[in-house]
Amino acid sequence: MRWLTLHVPTQVAATGETRDDALDELDARVERFTSRPHNDGVTTAEDILGGAPRLDHTRIGVEQVRESADAGRSLPEIAASFEQELSIPEVEQALDWADENRS
Repeated sequence: MRWLTLHVPTQVAATGETRDDALDELDARVERFTSRPHNDGVTTAEDILGGAPRLDHTRIGVEQVRESADAGRSLPEIAASFEQELSIPEVEQALDWADENRS
């Protein structure tokens, strides 16, 4: 039998031969997930959000994050406000990118 574990806020899953193995693997995966960035953390693709800038590996647009900040939400509030919860570094990346690329 194999164990499956899931970290609900991030939707990160892991498996292991024992419960402890699965939990250890989950801890490692969640740590990698919450401490990323990958490259500058922002990407575009024509088939996702109509090509608007978005955070890597998400469908969350940079502008959505900027609008939340402009509405007075704190970084933790912004991070938790999306269906796919973000890490604080991801929120900061989106805001930095938006500030650097404002027209």
